[in-house]
Amino acid sequence: MYKKVRIPDVGKEKLEVIEILVKEGDFVNKKQDLITLEGEKTSIEIPSKETGIIKKVFIKIGDLVKTNSKIFLLKKKNQKEKKVHRNNILKVNKERNIFNKYDEIYTSPMVRRLARKNNINLSEIKGTGKKGRISKEDFLIFLEKKNINYKKYCSKDIFEKKFFFEKFGKTEKVNLNKIQKVISKNLCKSWLTIPHVTQFDEIDITKLEEFRKNVNLDILNNENNSVKITLLPFIVKVIGYALKNFPNFNSSYSEKSNTLFLKKYINIGIVINCDRGIFIPVIRDVLNKSIFEISIEISSFSKKVMSNFLKKKDMEGGNFTISNLGGYGGGHFTPIINFPEVAILGISKYINKNIFLNKKIFNIITLPISLSYDHRVINGVEAVKFINFIKNELEKFHGFIIK
Repeated sequence: MYKKVRIPDVGKEKLEVIEILVKEGDFVNKKQDLITLEGEKTSIEIPSKETGIIKKVFIKIGDLVKTNSKIFLLKKKNQKEKKVHRNNILKVNKERNIFNKYDEIYTSPMVRRLARKNNINLSEIKGTGKKGRISKEDFLIFLEKKNINYKKYCSKDIFEKKFFFEKFGKTEKVNLNKIQKVISKNLCKSWLTIPHVTQFDEIDITKLEEFRKNVNLDILNNENNSVKITLLPFIVKVIGYALKNFPNFNSSYSEKSNTLFLKKYINIGIVINCDRGIFIPVIRDVLNKSIFEISIEISSFSKKVMSNFLKKKDMEGGNFTISNLGGYGGGHFTPIINFPEVAILGISKYINKNIFLNKKIFNIITLPISLSYDHRVINGVEAVKFINFIKNELEKFHGFIIK
């Protein structure tokens, strides 16, 4: 008995055939994936509803199909033939060491496709999602464990092949400089291998800003000190104390050995942007430096970055990174962790707000912050406590951070 296999209900959108998983003469089981389709917002695999042999293939890679499109001609098998073909296919797969039970594994079509192309047994990967679902991050972490090169998964070749911008108008292709390429590689590795979670909050810095402005007025009257103190040095200092009180944030995690390296020193990196890319010089031994010393060091690093005099050793040994976009505007954002660190704090432009308290209206200054952390090392409760510590010190401003 022959049966035409058609595309099930996939909506009104036409989907592109990007992968054909069987060929004429292949024996297929019920629920076995037959083809992979890709649309503008989704990628899906179409399974077989019957057990039998593929007698004819009506499609090819690149074809556009829609609901009810004809894709295969299937010859349904009786029970005796099913048993013979199943035994034969299992024997062949055993010899080739191919894992075919994809229907028993929860994951996305993209991960299945990458696994097939790289001959990776999905049963070896422990999924962290619901029902053991294997995420892309789980897949890439597995590749890193096996020392398989993951660079190709950050490649833009597919992007360039799929989109032909020239048909809409003139374009210019600009190559990244060496520094930008290194940054791109590191960010890609961090985003793909670290399970990021970002916690957002706002800090009332009204008292701190009043104090900071008074300090800068004193500096203007002192000819021996010309460095203007910004908000950043205060945040650096408070983060230093927070790292001391929450040691998991002051660590690095080894996926290979499942080991957490707790650091007994406190060095904080500061993201500085210039036209050549971003640089992260490191302020060392933060707790033993005053606000004035940290201010001078940040100013010195900024000048080195702009004049291209920053050295490699200036960017080594960081435990935690601060990304400050306050000077550029914008609200909350999701900063990417600076591998091999486990957390990063994003700072946005402060906002003037009116609040109603005790039947009175008060004007306050709030600072939006975004804390991204490695969820393998830090849980949500720890992240909230870390942020609350920072808020408490900056809002109440006990004065110790100026020392």
